[in-house]
Amino acid sequence: MPTPTLSLALIVKDEERCLARCLSSTAGLFDETVVLDTGSTDRTVAIADEHGATVHTFAWVDDFAAARNAAIAHTSGDWVLMLDADEWLLPGADAVLADVRRQAPTFVGEIDVASTIGLRTAGDPGLDGRKPGTRREESPDSAVDGGTTASGWIPRLLPRGVRWTGRIHEQPDWSGPILRTGIRAGHDGYTPELIAAKRGRNAALLRTELQEQPDDAYLLLQLGRALESDREYADAADTYLRALSLTDPAVPARHDLVVRLLFTLGQADRTQEALDVADAEGTRWSESPDFHFCLGDLLLTHGIAHPEDTTQVLPMIEGAWLRALEIGDRPDLVGAVAGRGGHLAAYNLAVLYESMGQPGRASEFHQRSRDLRPLR
Repeated sequence: MPTPTLSLALIVKDEERCLARCLSSTAGLFDETVVLDTGSTDRTVAIADEHGATVHTFAWVDDFAAARNAAIAHTSGDWVLMLDADEWLLPGADAVLADVRRQAPTFVGEIDVASTIGLRTAGDPGLDGRKPGTRREESPDSAVDGGTTASGWIPRLLPRGVRWTGRIHEQPDWSGPILRTGIRAGHDGYTPELIAAKRGRNAALLRTELQEQPDDAYLLLQLGRALESDREYADAADTYLRALSLTDPAVPARHDLVVRLLFTLGQADRTQEALDVADAEGTRWSESPDFHFCLGDLLLTHGIAHPEDTTQVLPMIEGAWLRALEIGDRPDLVGAVAGRGGHLAAYNLAVLYESMGQPGRASEFHQRSRDLRPLR
């Protein structure tokens, strides 16, 4: 059998900020690179040309699947890997792609996309009335300063002939096996400026999709994420609740859904609803650091908004973050955020102990946070 060939395909628009990085990370790994431009007015096309890509144009029609399908229609490889311009291949991709060349294109491959997400320092008064500067995590879709990473397995490696479906958060139209590959990519598209530029766009496209498929749990999850990114927390929580009612407990994405639901309910000051969800899901996610980390964050948010409950929630916050730290990071869980079972939990505990007047414990957990923080 002839050695399978590999194509790389991207859809782009005004990506001069990051396109060179993406194409540099893929240099020499593919038989061809196809870039589909949907209306750039900056140097995007010139950068693609400089890196040896074949550039085609496409009129944007508010449909990501249509654009992706137009891009892969210009490819000739037996395998097609699709990347976004704000992604780049991480070390080790060359060995994995060499292995792909030894396999018949009989499956869709998922790649591990590690997104840089932001952390903020809360400006609200702490539980003792001071401003302890507790490091509070933002939604992964509303990043601020880029403090850690959230990984997700996304289908991107397609056999020739497979097409995409869905106006947004599109998926391969494929009923065969879907396997995780060893391909890893970085992603930095969650800066405040980029999020602001997309505000409202994703939610509008998803609502159009949901008119045709109102009970699609995947689309509801993605709509919730879009609303969460737009900081419409009450609407996001309601959407997540509906998605949860339609999601089988065995579906791996339920983990991400539950954690996001806890966060948005907390931000909407609906603590009791969030605790009811936590009670219902607690046994299923007892070994999830993300679940316990976000439970502690939920209770902290409640305590700041309702200081009369401080005495009650302080030990619950402490217990939740200690449990997250005890479990350790679980990158295998969908939507897992690096550090929730490590340096982020330790840091939050350190600041919590400072606010409680326990400097010895605070110093201990500050050191643990430093020890657990990954090297940069």
